[in-house]
Amino acid sequence: MLITISGIFRNNQSYIQWLTNTLTNIEQLYQNEHRFEYCFYENDSTDQTQTLLNSFIKTRNGIFTSEHNPKGQIKSIIGRGNEKSRTTDRTCALADYRNTCFTKSKPLKSEWTLMIDSDIYFDEHIIANFVEHVEKYSNNGFVMYTANTIDISGLYFDTWAYKDTCDVYLTREYLIQKYGKDGARIHSDIAVDRQCWNEGNPISVNSAFGGCAFIKSSVLNECNWSAPIGCEHWEFCRMVREKGNICVCPTIKCVNRESPTNVKRKMTKRMLNEQICKSKTKRQKAKQITSKK
Repeated sequence: MLITISGIFRNNQSYIQWLTNTLTNIEQLYQNEHRFEYCFYENDSTDQTQTLLNSFIKTRNGIFTSEHNPKGQIKSIIGRGNEKSRTTDRTCALADYRNTCFTKSKPLKSEWTLMIDSDIYFDEHIIANFVEHVEKYSNNGFVMYTANTIDISGLYFDTWAYKDTCDVYLTREYLIQKYGKDGARIHSDIAVDRQCWNEGNPISVNSAFGGCAFIKSSVLNECNWSAPIGCEHWEFCRMVREKGNICVCPTIKCVNRESPTNVKRKMTKRMLNEQICKSKTKRQKAKQITSKK
């Protein structure tokens, strides 16, 4: 299966070094199952981001767009959690970056696309985990699967992009006040969804991204980002829902780390190691079942 991997970046040198190493490992791990192409975008980096991305993609199938973008002067294209950063200028800029990333690649010929935001960490089994969900929940009409990305506090990271099926945007503060911090790890206020999340089953949403999403490429070809109001993913997901359903996958965990402090490095490493162990155990059990058959 052909899979497109995409991402938008600026001044992410240390992350790009980790990402390209991880993607190389993914290529080796799935060399007999999947083929990969890449679609990367970068603007106005002052470090080695552009050089590293160009070096990676020049030996692979894909397109790398690097440009000077006046909107790039907006501080931090990836930052979350600060209400002051949630401006129309910023979200319009992000929408522009995401659309430009795919301008030269559409229409994509791949079957699925893995969209990754900067500073989102995941293990090499991310592809297998998403593909497993596609196969297991194909009858639910899902065309976009999003990760349960958490930050160092263990809470759901991409809260602004998230809207439940009642089209309600939920803040962490509200969920913590109602359910306590442990209960707020389930990012939903709908009883049946909280139960599904707790059981590890995907929940349908009107909007989500999580910094890491697996979307049917044929659907992505017909959708674009814009930000007439609020998060740029709201309008994108509205267009996606005209083609099928969107879900959050509680068991597909990624980690957001924006600031590389020693504490965050340790937290990220621990959470990733836990996820890797779970993924390996799951694959080993699957092999055992297959061998018994």
